[in-house]
Amino acid sequence: MGGWRDGAWGGGDRRAGPYGYYFGPDDVRQFRGEARRYLEQGQQLRQLLREQNVDPKEFDEIMKRLRELDSERVYQDVEELARLQSYVSEGMKRFEYALRRKAGEETDRALVNGSEEVPAEFKALVEEYYRSLSKGQKKQ
Repeated sequence: MGGWRDGAWGGGDRRAGPYGYYFGPDDVRQFRGEARRYLEQGQQLRQLLREQNVDPKEFDEIMKRLRELDSERVYQDVEELARLQSYVSEGMKRFEYALRRKAGEETDRALVNGSEEVPAEFKALVEEYYRSLSKGQKKQ
C-alpha cells in the first residue's frame, strides 16, 4: 500500500514507459486521496495555529504545495512529483522545528516569570537561602 514515508510516497505501481516512469490510474487516485486527507488535517492545524496567534504564512506556503499534489498533472512527471514531495516534507520539518523552538522559549519564559512570585510564608526562607549562598561566595 502507498503512503508518505521519509519525504516520499512509498509503494504504488510505478511503471517504466517510453518517456520515463509513470504511475497507474489507481495509484494516482490513491495518492490524490492521501493528499486530500493531509490537506484536511492541515486545515485543522491552521485553525489551531490561528487560535494560538501563530503566523501561518510559512505553513500556508507548504499547504499551497500540498494542494498541487491533488492535481493529476503532477503524477505525469516523476521528477516534479519528487521535488514537490520533498518541498512539502522538508517544509513541514522546518515548520515543526520552529514551532517546537517557539513553544520551548515560551515555556522557559513562563517558568522564569512564575519563579519571581514567592508566597509570603516562604519569603523568609528564600531570603535566608540567598543569604547563605552569598556567604559561601565570600569565602572563595
